[in-house]
Amino acid sequence: MLFAASALVLFSCSKEKRPAPEQNAPMRFAVTVEGTTKASMTSADLTQFYLKVTGPNNAFSYFESITKDAQGNWTASQPILWKDEESAITYAAASYGALGADYFNIPVTNELFTSGATMGLLTDQSTQAKLNAADLLTMASTDLTFAASNKGIVPITLKHGLAKVNFVVSIDNAGELTAEGIKDVVISGVYNAFSFKPLTGEVTVSPVASKRAVVPFLSSIEAGVVTLEAVLVPENLAAGALSLYITVNGKDFQWTNSEALELEQSGEYTVPVSIDYNAVPSGPVTPDPDPTPAPTPLSGVFTVSAGVPTGKTVQFSPGNLRYASGAWGFFENQYDYYATYSADAWDKFGWSNATNNFGMSTSTVNADYQGDLVDWGTVPGIGTGWFTLSNNEWVYLFNTRSASTVNSVPDARYAKGKVNGLRCNLPAAAAATVLLRDSLALPTWLFTCTSLRPTCT
Repeated sequence: MLFAASALVLFSCSKEKRPAPEQNAPMRFAVTVEGTTKASMTSADLTQFYLKVTGPNNAFSYFESITKDAQGNWTASQPILWKDEESAITYAAASYGALGADYFNIPVTNELFTSGATMGLLTDQSTQAKLNAADLLTMASTDLTFAASNKGIVPITLKHGLAKVNFVVSIDNAGELTAEGIKDVVISGVYNAFSFKPLTGEVTVSPVASKRAVVPFLSSIEAGVVTLEAVLVPENLAAGALSLYITVNGKDFQWTNSEALELEQSGEYTVPVSIDYNAVPSGPVTPDPDPTPAPTPLSGVFTVSAGVPTGKTVQFSPGNLRYASGAWGFFENQYDYYATYSADAWDKFGWSNATNNFGMSTSTVNADYQGDLVDWGTVPGIGTGWFTLSNNEWVYLFNTRSASTVNSVPDARYAKGKVNGLRCNLPAAAAATVLLRDSLALPTWLFTCTSLRPTCT
């Protein structure tokens, strides 16, 4: 069971203090983004990143959001103090996506910094803002002493973690080219997910990634040349593996790479494409399908935390999470499930951690699921905004929030339901598990009556 948040949490930002380089002064930051030629995110674009700081032998540890204020100063959500002028730190930084309901992709967390995670590529890059949001910025772990710093300023130099590809499309004999005449542009044959380890800055193709379509950004049209920009997962593309579909003034064309293309992390590539408008068009095209569209959430809106005037609210997905045919998606109904499981079709999930990252697991041994857990709501291909409730949010949902009056019962928060026509009584021990254990697992059994086998009559 997954939930869609109706609003994102915005990070608070306060004015940066400018203390003299004294003991216990807050850290200050000098931030730059490497790359100046057609790089998606630049130092000017960047407004927020995440910082992981540890002291010698883990004497102290911080994980904070660092944001830029209107004056261009960078400040931590909570002040990070240098212990004294003899202090040394190890720090790493990363940024992915942008703050905003339409653009924010996989949030960077403290757990992600520690164990790494599978992250989904933003496949709709059709605007400059979305192209920026698809760009991963990373800085691997670096050591620094207070004495070696410039009066306590911590330098942050972020590199592009993915690959930048600029398709330069020369279109002959088409007459005047306008943005309105260029439609249905799709890049096909590229991966939609990657594994990221922030402490090393390493990016590799995720084991659960599949080939998906990416919509590039049309950045310019000039003298019969159309420039398309995209941020892609680093990979080696054999000849014939990559396709570009484009409609020019009503005619459909397909271009396929005739030479192998190696996309490396932080690399920037210019790919020339030639199209003769007088040539026979390729006809309607069917590129790799987009990631499974996120379903429309159920209409009910539920409060899961206190707040003024209201707390965070969520909606339920209409069906449970599943994996089939190389892609993640949702069942149409809460009670749908696979009667049998295979390596390419499952809906049975254990705890997801660094070694069991979004995979099927039938183990019943708790030790197999130890370590930093990964939220099932961040699996690639299911759309943005989905996540699994925390322990406190479960408690608030079932026990605390004000609710409706149902059949003369005030604050009726839940009641017995039916699954496939059967009324289900959830065992008390199982209910206690979800309410008392702070986890990121997917409790599908709450509504399916399949995993823990509640009594159904």
